[in-house]
Amino acid sequence: MTNLFKNKTIFIALFLGLVGATLGTSIFAQGSGERTVVITIVDSQGTYTVNPYELVIPARASNVPIRFELVSNSYEFMRGENNGFDIQPLDDNFRVNGLSRRNKRLHLLDFNRVAQDYYYTITVINPATGETLLIDPRVKNGGGGTN
Repeated sequence: MTNLFKNKTIFIALFLGLVGATLGTSIFAQGSGERTVVITIVDSQGTYTVNPYELVIPARASNVPIRFELVSNSYEFMRGENNGFDIQPLDDNFRVNGLSRRNKRLHLLDFNRVAQDYYYTITVINPATGETLLIDPRVKNGGGGTN
């Protein structure tokens, strides 16, 4: 049953990504709710996909929750300071809110104060081997958020 759920999650994420690409927009960045970024580790060599690769936060959206969902049997998000999340440029526009679901979900809060492209890396780890991978999607903030 677990594999069936994971496959449905991947399918839904890919379907929404394709619809967004067809419409020329990111379907995850519409509305005022939580944004989800799905990171899928594809194979044992550490190949991964990120959907959407660029998360667009509209202008004037404030305190936007972002959830990174990791789909992998072997890898999980790092524990410790910022849970492996490193963003550039470094400022106070984001807050790491922690992990959930056995370290498969990383939660952030985006204050969206400044219109800026934020490039970041997320480090994931295979606890059995100690091997780490760096994932590098981005967030494009529209700015104008209040806090």
